[in-house]
Amino acid sequence: MGKREHVKLNNKKRQVDSECHPINGPHHNRKRLVNLRKFPKNCSEDYIKTMIKKYNFYDCGRNENGNFYNALKSKTINNNKVIISHSTGLMWHQSGSIEPMEWYNGDEWISELNGNGYAGYSDWRLPTVEEAASLLKVRENNIALFIDPYFSNKQANIWTCDSHGMYLAWKVRFTYGHVYLQYASCDIYFRPVRSCKYQNPAAAHSQR
Repeated sequence: MGKREHVKLNNKKRQVDSECHPINGPHHNRKRLVNLRKFPKNCSEDYIKTMIKKYNFYDCGRNENGNFYNALKSKTINNNKVIISHSTGLMWHQSGSIEPMEWYNGDEWISELNGNGYAGYSDWRLPTVEEAASLLKVRENNIALFIDPYFSNKQANIWTCDSHGMYLAWKVRFTYGHVYLQYASCDIYFRPVRSCKYQNPAAAHSQR
């Protein structure tokens, strides 16, 4: 990549990151950014139940009346598709891993993705259960998945970075619309996420 192309890509990345701020999304006067946990955690079932209620995430077994508002938008950067959320300030890989894998292989797969610089970024990571659950929709899309149709339908179930003891990990099942505990040795897809880096537009304006 030449210097001009590199500068152009960086400008595009900054523009898309800034678009994640809720002030640039729909209904920004009524919706504030929801900051979700982003570091791995060993989570109990009680923690999952409390978390789902706290954010009003949809879960067919734990909160069937949940309806978290997640304003999403599809973007293309460097010929790579991403989905940004004005509600959480997150950027999602539009699809994810091509093949399902064991949970234990997550760090290696993420390292390779960052090495390749998907969409020009190298700070992709596995989502926490909060972040992944924020994608659950209360109604099925046109292919019977509880997720926005912006996303690829291949990754119907995705791992989170969160565990439960030594041999279990949490995943989100878009096929049924809930958070589910699975043996970490099972093969499930990965869908990475990153936290957008931006300055509050109001703060930036005040510093001019």
